Amino acid sequence: MVCLDNSDRDVDRKALLEPTNETVELAREVHKDYGNFGILLDEGHFPLMKEDSEKFLEMAKGLLTHIHMGNCYSKNSSKSHFGDKHFAFGIPDSDVGLEELKVFLRNLKEIGFFGKKCAMKLPVISFEVNLGKNR
Repeated sequence: MVCLDNSDRDVDRKALLEPTNETVELAREVHKDYGNFGILLDEGHFPLMKEDSEKFLEMAKGLLTHIHMGNCYSKNSSKSHFGDKHFAFGIPDSDVGLEELKVFLRNLKEIGFFGKKCAMKLPVISFEVNLGKNR
């Protein structure tokens, strides 16, 4: 499996591929010729890209092969923990907490992600959490 992972273009990572609709469009074209090509979407990227995760999960549902569950901080760029630092969930004033995790998992269930068959038998979810001092 080859997974395309998008990220923010202008905020923290400054990746080539954003917004998510561009990622989905590119992945659809590649997937036509290479069935082992899909998309990895990261919950912690959506707040940084100012995107609605529910909308883009629905848009990408046939191509999703891997999900990252992560937290980020998008409110003040002068803070040392600004961006996609993968710090623990529930950090005060961060973008992803328990309620956001529940909604994201519910949305994944609603689009059929957990029952999707793929090269790895089932799609993959991983939690990205940095427990180091740089939070």
